[in-house]
Amino acid sequence: MSNTPPSSGQPAGKPILKPKSGGGASGVDAKLTFEAALGQIEAIIERIEAGEVGLEESLAEYERGVGLINHCRGKLDRAKQRVEDLTRKLSSADEGDSSSGSQGVGKDPTDTGGKSDGDDAEPPF
Repeated sequence: MSNTPPSSGQPAGKPILKPKSGGGASGVDAKLTFEAALGQIEAIIERIEAGEVGLEESLAEYERGVGLINHCRGKLDRAKQRVEDLTRKLSSADEGDSSSGSQGVGKDPTDTGGKSDGDDAEPPF
């Protein structure tokens, strides 16, 4: 039996990513931005690929990475839902405008459909 203290397997100067207190089931802070989570995922991948961490810590880092990926997916899903909701609102607003006889949102009544009133326009006869 050895009397040497167990090593964390982490090189000196490299911080260990630990879940913040108050995080969800995945140990990821709910307030973490998409970009920050993506940066942490990239850092985890770099450390594991470089062999900077041992097997046990690699598994822990991998588990944290999975939590971060799920966090990012949730943020993307919510953003996608917001875009779909806004698009649906815009579509229903456009339908309401067209049924009342207006020319539509943003339609210029003086628009000649791409024809110019300049010198190179064909004469009307």
